[in-house]
Order: sequence, then structure tokens, then C-alpha cells
Amino acid sequence: MSDISLASTLKDSESPQPVSLPQPELPPTFQHKTLSAVFPCLFSLASLFTALSGQQFPKPDHPPEFQQFVHTTLCAFSCEESARKVRWDDRKVLVHQRTHDAVSGILREIHDRKKGSSVLLQVTDKVKQYNSGVNLQRPFVMNQHIHSPAAVFEQPMWMSLRHNIGDIAFRQLIVHSSLFILIDNNCFLQLSGEPLNDINLSNMPLFAQTAAPRVRQSKLSKRAIQALKRKREEEVATSEEGVMEGRESKDAKAPSPKKHKLQLSSMGIQRNRMFYGKPYQVAGKHPSRGLPPNHILNTCKPPSDEMPKDLECLKLLAVIFPSMLTLEEGRAPKVKGSNERLKRMAGIAREMLVRHSRANYHRILKDCMVKLEKETPYPCLPPDSAKEDSSIPVSQNIPSSGSELPKPPTSSRLASGRNGPEPPPPLEPKTQRQVCWFVRRVIKALFSTVILGSQHNQDVILASTRRFVTISQHETVSIHSILQDIRINDFEWLALGEKGKRVNQAEMEKRRMLVVDLLKWIFEGFLIPLLKNTFYITESANTKYETVYFTHDDWSHAAKPHFEGLKEKLLVSLTQAEKIVAESRKIGVSVVRLIPKPTGFRPIVNLGRPVVTGDNTRPVSKWDMKSTNDLLRDPLLILNYEKTRKRSLLGGALFGTNDFVPHIQQLKSDLYKRHGSKLPKLYFVKMDIKAAFDTIKQDRVLEIVEEILDQDHDYCIMMYGALLPPGNENRSKAPRKLYRSKAVADREDMLHPTFADHAREIVQSMRNAAMVDLARRRTVKTADVMRLLREHIKENTWQMGRNLYRQKTGIPQGSKVSSVLCAMFYSYLENEHLDWAQQKYSLLLRYTDDFLYITDNPQLAARFVKEMFRGFPDYGAHISPAKTLLSFECVVNDLKLPVADVNQEGEVEFPYCGFLINVKTLELKQDYTRMVGHPIKHSFALRSMSKKHSNLVTWLCRQLQNRNQIAHLNTALNSLDTVLFNVGTNFAFAAMKVVVYHKGHDIDERLHKHIFKSLVAAADYTYFAGRARVKHYAQVQTVDKPREEVPVRKSDFDYVAFKCMSRVLRRKASKYKTVVDSIEELLKRRIYRNAPSRWDRVVDQCWEAVGDAVY
Repeated sequence: MSDISLASTLKDSESPQPVSLPQPELPPTFQHKTLSAVFPCLFSLASLFTALSGQQFPKPDHPPEFQQFVHTTLCAFSCEESARKVRWDDRKVLVHQRTHDAVSGILREIHDRKKGSSVLLQVTDKVKQYNSGVNLQRPFVMNQHIHSPAAVFEQPMWMSLRHNIGDIAFRQLIVHSSLFILIDNNCFLQLSGEPLNDINLSNMPLFAQTAAPRVRQSKLSKRAIQALKRKREEEVATSEEGVMEGRESKDAKAPSPKKHKLQLSSMGIQRNRMFYGKPYQVAGKHPSRGLPPNHILNTCKPPSDEMPKDLECLKLLAVIFPSMLTLEEGRAPKVKGSNERLKRMAGIAREMLVRHSRANYHRILKDCMVKLEKETPYPCLPPDSAKEDSSIPVSQNIPSSGSELPKPPTSSRLASGRNGPEPPPPLEPKTQRQVCWFVRRVIKALFSTVILGSQHNQDVILASTRRFVTISQHETVSIHSILQDIRINDFEWLALGEKGKRVNQAEMEKRRMLVVDLLKWIFEGFLIPLLKNTFYITESANTKYETVYFTHDDWSHAAKPHFEGLKEKLLVSLTQAEKIVAESRKIGVSVVRLIPKPTGFRPIVNLGRPVVTGDNTRPVSKWDMKSTNDLLRDPLLILNYEKTRKRSLLGGALFGTNDFVPHIQQLKSDLYKRHGSKLPKLYFVKMDIKAAFDTIKQDRVLEIVEEILDQDHDYCIMMYGALLPPGNENRSKAPRKLYRSKAVADREDMLHPTFADHAREIVQSMRNAAMVDLARRRTVKTADVMRLLREHIKENTWQMGRNLYRQKTGIPQGSKVSSVLCAMFYSYLENEHLDWAQQKYSLLLRYTDDFLYITDNPQLAARFVKEMFRGFPDYGAHISPAKTLLSFECVVNDLKLPVADVNQEGEVEFPYCGFLINVKTLELKQDYTRMVGHPIKHSFALRSMSKKHSNLVTWLCRQLQNRNQIAHLNTALNSLDTVLFNVGTNFAFAAMKVVVYHKGHDIDERLHKHIFKSLVAAADYTYFAGRARVKHYAQVQTVDKPREEVPVRKSDFDYVAFKCMSRVLRRKASKYKTVVDSIEELLKRRIYRNAPSRWDRVVDQCWEAVGDAVY
């Protein structure tokens, strides 16, 4: 049919009819966890066209494939009005002979409508140009990639749908709706409509915030209220913004208090600036004491026998109060406000400079360290492993603050009969109490009660500095939290008139802003430089989030031998010419730092910082600067793609905790088939490669990568968006948006007809998600990947001080690709030297460089130990005896190897990768000993303090999900008692974190109810999320099951969870008695009447395991 007849047909179909016919009712809305949260009208094609036509669709005589297609394909609408634009055409007219022409006309109409973006019109860029030509019917659709999103509508199922509903309904369906096809695991792929990732969920009615409850108006009249107010004095203190003689100027507008409060809550102290700092050198030899030499207090400090000059005071005020005073060299100071206030403020600046000139920071530090030395909670190494010998390289143990002394060596420790030098004394960090005492002494010495307004203000600021010192590494401190309880009226030097006069709103806001400037400078301009120049501040490998403080003298004395060892074994110094070449490379130069760990230090190369090359030919903005890890993003995607595609080459490599479960489950099934209902005696061996990343042979790992990569084809990087379900109503109502990329071989991309084939692989790890192809492709050549990896590995340059070094062996730690490269490297070692260990009734696993071997054959276990201790010189790999652990006794080279301890129940629980494996039953528990050994406050960090109480449910659910994995809940592998033990310990630790979460807060009755409701909501979410994970795992895994799964009843789950949380909170009964009483009242319900007799034994085991934790 011609275009004229098409236009007339479409026009007649949509023109208003003289007689208004009743519109058909829409079908019931389809429910989907993600899409229903975005679209209020969601229907299947079958239900929609059945309602529109008034008869069954599809018909029984349609092919089964077509019937399944229309029942599983969804169409979504933003409102009912849009849904009613799709009409049924009884004539089923086919305007176009070819589906390609019909789709082209639909694309042209979508382009002409210009109503937002559309999935069908997205343009790809930076891809290989295929000879697909230009379609003159739709020149606005770029055919840069052979797989256009619109190509799916030319597939057989859509062609059959078009023939069954006609072109009019087919066009209206695509134009007015968002279509989704089923992929797998109840995940859908978007084909048309506005891309999901472009939809602003906050503006949708589903997520509109409910209106705040109206405040009850007072019954008093305005006149009565005015009579109750005290009489205003005639003379009012004025501000300099235009308030004169008690009358406000019309032009003077006070800033909004609400707006200012929001700004303060988002204004944080840049605490991360004090980490990894180096002391300033005096005359290039000795470190400076106290504040750095270039600090404003040092540059303006007068001689000890003189008073500060007015100009020096103004310089200090200009730094502290930038909102009031601007001081430029050679020009008169610019004062934004009253000179009378400036005169008062000059007095406090003069006092501050005098106090600073008289303060002896080094003596204060020494007194604080000596006074509290005996109270340090940091333990030393055991007496037999830490002797005083400062000439030996560093090998320290740095446990966390508040932990108990390590247990003395037992049979599981290494035998102490080896010849060799004794280790040096341990590197002991200063306690946080010592640092807080030092800060307190300095603050009181420098800032008097006159400067801070009153003793009350000084106490409030000291409390804030204590929290500033003790919080975890990634936690933040906002100006709003510091300003709480500060009495602004106590600052007498802020007043313009006499004391006690009332001030207007503009003047009060001006004073508040000046106090904010002072507090911000005390923390950012004074406290951070002081701590950075006095202590080396870092995190440790023992306590992931704890802030650890070392004096610079102790740190340099301990780290210098380690740096010298790195220079000798790992690094090569660069000449001046090589430095110029290294600085001009694409990957640039990386700064190295050391992280203390129990056996010494771990060098970490900072590859996340933007690279500044030596090429200054053109200016580069900060947005164009990329870090080394940013440059390695494409190689990482390609390596991850190849490790999935060529899994057989990687042996027993593990890339996550979920990979561990199928191997253990299959081994248990095989052993049951061989030995009957009882497992035989099993032999466990755990070994670790010594300095794994630093001993990897660079040429060999590049050969392995070149062998794994596809040398005959390039790679295509495709970007897609995903919407994940919101969880449940207790946690969050809005779906989560994700942007991800996937690499595929270009030849494979040519074979796949659409993005849906790639989506089926992606959604294997998802459930109830919605995906959209963002149609962004770029081609990456294999030669470019190898060139970048070769430069990254062979030319990795370290900056240590002012010198540059090249890493001559190993791969850089801190790189995005280091873990994947390490796994591939040792996989080839495993395939070449340990292929004999991979037998049916044995299991060899490896997580990066940690080997685990399980077998029922003692000869194979002994052979594995001897082979590993012999080492692999061709790979540069040697075993670390200190990290070796066995479940049986064995002696190698006259060295008795460590044996796993037996617990109180007479069982051996073998630790590996965060699990405790029962050597008799192969059941898995979470490794709770890691949490018990350190204070709970160091196991997490509160990265945001805003809306702390309202975000309790979300935060608590996130903490619980970390240990709510398949390995802990799988009843096909674990017994029901073990599963509930994992549940109990998980909730016990979560309750301990709740105590730390509310530490320092007064808990009233309202907060008690909120905490109880949050615990109940988190328990509900955790149960249903864990059950969904287990069901999904059972559907996608093909390994044999040792036994049939036993579903965990929610009543049993809740009883163990609440009972464990009640025991934890009962220890803090002075604050949480109401919460404990509410939990106990909940457990008296009839549904839990049989639970105590069945599960109190499990609860007792949980408490026995975690009861010694410090919280």
C-alpha cells in the first residue's frame, strides 16, 4: 500500500468519532518486583489484547511458542491514558508488505514526536563501521553497529504478532508503550520506550514523599500570643548588613535558616587529608615538631619577648574568617562588616599567637605518651617471637585497639627450633586515648575559654575532637554535628553592642557563620596539620577500618629497613633519562605506601590517583585526567570475559565466596556415593604462596595472558543499564540503577542476533531485574590490550620520596587486574605441576594464592605437602611455612607443621576464606573468630552521618546481607542446626553493631520503638532475601546434592535471630531494656511455642561462640 493510503488509514483510525463508544476496561496490572515499582500500568500482551478485543488472545490454535511469547512479553505505561491509546483493529490491516518497512515507519514517527529519548533511537559510537549501509527511510537512525535495537522487531515472533493484530495496533503498541521481553530468572529486557536508566524515579508518584503531618495550630489568637511575648527593648544590637537604630533596611535580607542548616549538614571536614602524611623537615635533616613550618601560626608567630603586630593578627584572621576579611599583599584589608567587631577579633588573634609561641608541642606529646604508656590496649608479639634486636628487618604484629593478648603458642604453632635471626621488637601504635589526650592538652593550651566563648563551648569542642580522632577511617564529621550544643551567644568578641542585648535574625546568622568559620579552621586548618605532622596515620591489615596512629620516629625507624629490602629485591633505581621517559608514559608514576600487617608490611601502590604525565604540550582539565586503574578498565573486562569463557584453563581457581559452595557440594555427593551414608576421614591442607604478587615472573604472566586472549579477533565493549528490585518495603521503595559494561569477542558479537543473547548470560547472577541496552559500543584491539598490560607490568614505576624506581619482578598490588592476573598465573602452575591432585574424590581449590586441598587419601595429602614445600622455581613460587595449616600431623625437613585446633565440642573446624569447614561433615560456618578477635567498632564504618536514625533499617539490612550467603543457608550442604547457627551468629554481630551505631546517643522511648521495628523489618528482609538466593542457586546449579534440601521455616529463623539479638542487647540493659522487653514479648506469641525446646541449644552455641566479642 502507498504512503498516501497509509496516512489516510492511520488518520481515520485515530480521528475522533462522532459517537463516543465506551472504552474497554484495562486488564489487571501485572506484578513484577522491579517494573511494578516504575510503571503503574503493566500488562502482558495476552491480557492487554484480550481486554481490548473482547475475545481470547492468543487463540488455542496458535503455535505454543507464540502463545508463550505473548504471555511473557510485557507492555508498560506511565498512566492509564497512555494505555488507552493502544486500540484494537478488527480489520487487522497490514499497511506494509514487509515488517522492515513497518518498523522503519514506526521509527520515523518516534523521531518526529521528539518526546524524550527512546531505546529504539539510541546511537552507538566508537565502534567498527560495518557495511550495513544507510536506510533512506530512516536516515536519522545511525547504522554504525550491525545490531540495532530495532532489529528485534523483525524476528519471527514479532512478525507473527504483527500479522495477528495488524499494523495499526502494532504501531500504537511500540510508540506508546515500553515493551519488555522475558530473558531468564524473571528478568526482562527493554525493547522500546524511554530507557529505564533515564527515568527519574524521584518524580514519579510511586516515590513521591508523603506530606509531613500538619502542625496543630494554637487556639490562642495572635493578640494573645503577642501579649505573652516579653517586651522588646527599644535599642537592638544591629548587624552590619543594613540594620540601623532598631529598624531593618528593606534591602537587608537575612539568609534562610533552613537553607543554611542544609548547607552545614552537607559541609564535612576533609578528614582523609591527615592519612599517610610525612613530617616537614627542618633544614632538610630533622622533622619539625608540632605544626608544619609553613602553617599560618608559625609564619605569624612573634619572638618570645614581643607582642604580635597588628598586620600579623590580620593575616591570621583572614585565614580563619575568610567570609569576613580579605587580605591581599600590597593592598589594604577588605572588611565585610563592622570594624568594631574586627577590633574585638584582633584581640583573640593576638592571644592565639602568644599562646602558640609559648606552647611546647614536643614536650606535650612526650608527657602524654609516657603518662598513658602502661594503659595501651595494643598488644605486643608473644615473648618467644618478639625479642629486642633492632638490627633485624621489621616483622611486626599490629593487633587492634582493645583486643586481648594473643594466646601462647600451642601445637598448632610453628616449632621454635629453626636457626636464624630473631625478629625485632614489635611496632606498637599509639593508642587512641594517648592521641586524644595529646589533642586535648594542645587545644586547652592554645584556645582559652575567652577564645571559645565559655568552658561549656570548650568542653563541646573537646568532645568533638575526641570523636574526630577515634572514628573509623572512612567515617565523616560534619560542621553541623560539631556545631551542636555550641552556645553562640557565649562568644563575647562577636558582639557589636553591649552584652545581653537581643539581636535580629540577620545579626544572629552573621555570628553563626563566623563561629562556623572558626570551628572549620580549628579542625581543618589546625587539628589536621597538627596530627599529620605529629603522627603517621594509616589503617592496618588486622583492623580494616580502624584509624591507627604511629609517631613519625617509630614509623620511619620500622619502615626504613623494609623500604631498603624492597629496593634490593624488588626495585631498580632509574637514571635521570629514564625518569623523563617514565613520567611521560601513559600510565605515569605511582606513589607507594606501606600497610602494617602481623608479619611486617604490605606495599600498596596508589593506582587510583589521576596520572599527571610530563607532556605539557596542551592543557588538560581534571575531568580528562585518568588514573592507571581507569586505563585498565577495558583490559579488566576482557580478562573477566576470557576467564568465564575458558574456565577449564583456570583449574580450581575461585573468584568469590559463591564459587566455593558448588565444589564442596559436589565433593560431598561423590564421597557419599563411594562410602555410603557416612563420610570417610578427610585430610585438609591449606598453604599460601610467600609474597605471591611480588614473586610473579613478569615475562611468564604476559605469555599466559597472550595465550588466553583471542589473537585472531578484537573485542567489543558494550554498555548496558540495569534496574534491580528495591528489596522490600522495609528497606527501600525505589529500584537501584546500575551502569555496567561487558566485553565480548567481536566475532561472537557478529554471531549473536541481538543484545538479548548477551543479556541471558548477564542475568544468570540476577533475579527480578530489568535491563536495557544503552547501545554504546566500542572496539578494543587485542594488540592494544597487550601493549597496555605489558607497559603496566614491565614499566611499573614507584615513587618513594623524590626518587623513582622500576619494579623488576612481580605485578603491582593495588591494580585492578592484579587479582585476575595472579589467579591466571597460578592456574597454569597448578595445571603443569599439580594436575595429579585433581582426582574425583579429592578437591584442589585456590583463592588467588591460597591453596586448599581436601582428600580422603592420606598418601595424596602427604605428597601434596611435600610437592608444595619443594617449591616451583620456574614460577618463582615458594610456600610460606607460617601460613601453612593441616588437619593432620606432618613433618617436613625436620619442621613440624601447624595443625588445626580442636574446639570444645571435640570437632575440628578448618578455616579458609572466611569459612569454618567441619572436617567430618564438610558443613560450612562463617568464620566468627575474626569478629571476636577484634572490637566490633572496627568491623564497619559509617560513611555518612546524615539521617542516621531514619537510615537504620537500610544500614542494618546491608550489614546482615554480608553474611546471608548461600554457603551459610544451603540445607543441601549443611544441617538445619548449622544453618540456624549461622543465622544466630549473623544477627548477634548485627545487634552488636547496633549498640556501636547508637553509641553516644541518648535513647528515649521513641527511639526504642524505632530500633525494635528496625530489627523486625531487617529480620523479615534477611529471611526472604536469603530464601530467594537459595531457590535461585538450586535452579541454576547442576551439581549433585548430598541430600534433599529442607526449607527453613520463618518462625524458626525469627526465633533464633531475635533470641540471639536479645542476649546481646541484654548485656547493655541500661540503655536497651525496652528493646529487650519488646523482643521477649514478641517471642511469647503462639507461633514460637515449640521453638525453645528445639532451638535454645543452638542459641546457646551461638552465644558461646560470640559472647567474648567486645562491643
